[in-house]
Amino acid sequence: MSRRRSRKKPVDLTALELSIEGQSLQRKIITIYFAISFVPFVVIYWIFYRYVPDKLYSPQVALLYLMLLALSLTGYFLLKRWVRNILYIVSGMRRILSGDLHYRLNVDSRDEIGEMAKGLNDLVDELEKSMEKLKASKKLLEEVLMKIGEGLAGSSTIDGFLELMVNTIAQALDARVARLWLVDEEKQELYVKFISGGRKSEIGARRVPIGKGIEGWVALEKKAMCLPRRPASRGHVFSADEEDPTIVCVPLLFKDRLLGVLSVEDKYSGENFTDDDLLILNNIGTQTAVALENLRLNEDVEKTYMETLSALAIAVEAKDPYSRGHSKRVSEYAEKIARKMNLSEEQISIVRDAADMHDIGKIGISDEILHKPGPLTAEEREIMNKHPVIGEGILRPVRSLRRLCDAVRHHHEWLDGSGYPDGLKGNEISIEARILCVADVFDALTSDRPYRKAMSIKEALEEIGRWVDKRYDPKVFSALCEVLKEEGKIE
Repeated sequence: MSRRRSRKKPVDLTALELSIEGQSLQRKIITIYFAISFVPFVVIYWIFYRYVPDKLYSPQVALLYLMLLALSLTGYFLLKRWVRNILYIVSGMRRILSGDLHYRLNVDSRDEIGEMAKGLNDLVDELEKSMEKLKASKKLLEEVLMKIGEGLAGSSTIDGFLELMVNTIAQALDARVARLWLVDEEKQELYVKFISGGRKSEIGARRVPIGKGIEGWVALEKKAMCLPRRPASRGHVFSADEEDPTIVCVPLLFKDRLLGVLSVEDKYSGENFTDDDLLILNNIGTQTAVALENLRLNEDVEKTYMETLSALAIAVEAKDPYSRGHSKRVSEYAEKIARKMNLSEEQISIVRDAADMHDIGKIGISDEILHKPGPLTAEEREIMNKHPVIGEGILRPVRSLRRLCDAVRHHHEWLDGSGYPDGLKGNEISIEARILCVADVFDALTSDRPYRKAMSIKEALEEIGRWVDKRYDPKVFSALCEVLKEEGKIE
């Protein structure tokens, strides 16, 4: 028995409260109605009793009482139905307000109560549509911000992040054209930094004075703007084409400082941009402004760090007159080899920049070892072999220099696995590191050292050739030979 009781549904206190309140109101109205309906009976009885007592019990009076009773009962049933409809509407409103937007009132009446129920249903329909739009806008905003956040985390430069952001916004808002305008503070103009869907020739070339046109007005007033499509009016300050596009434009502000403007034009669907689109773009603009400022600050820090690293690299070479100019020459050889091997521009950039920094780790090696005129002992060689690892550790804190870390760390690795610091073999060594290895060895062999004189180019190539396929990549060596032939340094 106790188990059956435990399975009963819990009492809905809200429904119970509505039921009690509804019965109380209905009882009050019906009680008042019957009280009012009783008055005509008393009045008629008193009139006949006072003035025509002989007619008090006549059939005519009885018929009159019956007619009054019929009218009273008819009124009672009509009033009861009307009260029930009102209570039904009140109950429905409370149910809707509790969050059940799928609930609809069903009142079969053409009077004011029916109009009230229909109006409430229409209102809930619109509210439900608005809620669906809000959910869709929220989901879209979350997706866009997530993509932008991923782009921010994965981009090593401001430009990479901003380009991704503009393309993502255009796709999310179904826009034909999206532009990112940045501020030229010196000229007090906006210029197109990135564009999605429009003419790439606008980048850097299209400029708008602050205060002129839509973007200029948004920049000056620091306020967002959403304009529907409309026929152009020649006298209108914003009019430029035969038909103005639908456009939404927001300022990029950081602590009330204008960084730029974000604008999107024309939906592929042909519809106007909505307030929801404006809200999404405004949110993205706020997040983008913060990210843009942070990236700029990071870039300034990284620029200072890179300048410091360059000074360190020069200092390393300055300590040793025999290695002066070594990094620059290795960089030139490595770049020429990479181009001869048809590497991508990104790979060529890595090879060139890594060559500039490849010996920076020697800043952590003592001068006694660096400048020792004779061969190094095993212990000294072990210390010297740590300079690629030290160099990687110096470069890694800078996001934009992390791409160089692999080549700097592994430019002393050999194909047979006997190199250092990790003993990598064959294709485990990146092509950039293999190129840097050959360029480094070639310049070292053709330069004077404290313990030997420089070799001739022919002698250096013969020495490197002895170790091709064991230490050095044959394709890289072949490319070096072709470069030297084109320069007329060998036959």
